Amino acid sequence: MRRRVLVTGASGGVGRFAVQLASRAGAHVTGVVGSPERGEGVRELGAEEIVVGLDDEGEGFDLILESAGGASLAAALARIASGGTIVSFGNSSREATTFDVSGFYGRATGARLYAFLIFDELAREGSGAADLTLLAELVAEDALDPQISLEAGWRESTEAIEALLQRRVAGKAVLHVD
Repeated sequence: MRRRVLVTGASGGVGRFAVQLASRAGAHVTGVVGSPERGEGVRELGAEEIVVGLDDEGEGFDLILESAGGASLAAALARIASGGTIVSFGNSSREATTFDVSGFYGRATGARLYAFLIFDELAREGSGAADLTLLAELVAEDALDPQISLEAGWRESTEAIEALLQRRVAGKAVLHVD
């Protein structure tokens, strides 16, 4: 049976990588986006389902890659399958997360919540450096699309940062040193 993977923020820079990698691994991928417009192009990356926002009711997921925090993380805690893993790697909502722990205990036996901070991961011996090398190789082989949707010169960095903060960039932004 195929593993079910949920990616919140599927239209963002990290989310677009996550969708592609989970799909490459053979998972059934569901991408969560903030609006129908933000979902454009995510299905082509490998998501079989696109949903706007995450409800706390519905089928469970084996792996949830969660970047929004707040209510989204609470809904993820309600949707994780027994023995599943939630990897929390952001809090773009800047909201606190509250959830029904009693329901979590009864529904998600053996589930794990993993806090992922890239800087801590890279600082560890035997860290993710090999993983980053693999990602770079996949991009070089055209097996992974970096989804660069904004390129600008270093002098236009203020405008590029504003576009990122206002969520007008789907994918990655690249600044060229000029």
